[in-house]
Amino acid sequence: LVMPKSWDNSGFGGIRYEDGKFIVYSGERNLNYGEKLEFNFNLSVTPIKPLADKFKGSCGLYEYSLCAFPKTAPEFEALCDFDTELIELHNGVAVCNGESRICNYFTEDVNRLADNSEFGGIVLHGAEIDRNTMKRLRKVLDKREGARIELALDNQYNMERGFANTFCTYAELLPYVDKLLIKDEAEKTYEYRLLELSGIPFGIANEEFRDFSYTK
Repeated sequence: LVMPKSWDNSGFGGIRYEDGKFIVYSGERNLNYGEKLEFNFNLSVTPIKPLADKFKGSCGLYEYSLCAFPKTAPEFEALCDFDTELIELHNGVAVCNGESRICNYFTEDVNRLADNSEFGGIVLHGAEIDRNTMKRLRKVLDKREGARIELALDNQYNMERGFANTFCTYAELLPYVDKLLIKDEAEKTYEYRLLELSGIPFGIANEEFRDFSYTK
């Protein structure tokens, strides 16, 4: 992640929780005449559902990913005709733009599966889509009783991802997800595993999370 110049201010900015409030600050700085700074932020006010019971039985799940698009797909050349709106090539890999019209294609593909095949839902590897697309997927899958959305994610709490909390990053999508798949890290502390990996504080189970066994 690239730290935003406005909020970060070379490390002088930050965020802290204090007396029931989140305090966000940029630190002192000097601005030249005409210099502009944009302080972008997002408030994700979303309901958190009760922790769901485990699903009984298991129909076939289709695995999807908008992170990459196979070049062998028959529609690949047609999508390339849209220049870089739908997909872009990065180091030889076709990467989808999850905020473009390719989400319409993706949603309709799942809709056809729901109408014409026996399946238990979809597994999303990563989530390069916005809340609106996830709501559309949920509506499509709810046509089939018991169909579910499973979300497979990487732990974001590392240097490469800017030590971001995975659940906060995807909070706006969680109300529409039935199950999470995030690799557990049993060697980490109880507190770390609870907040970063379990899913419990957000009311959604991480099926890769085993238990709270921890020995210091």
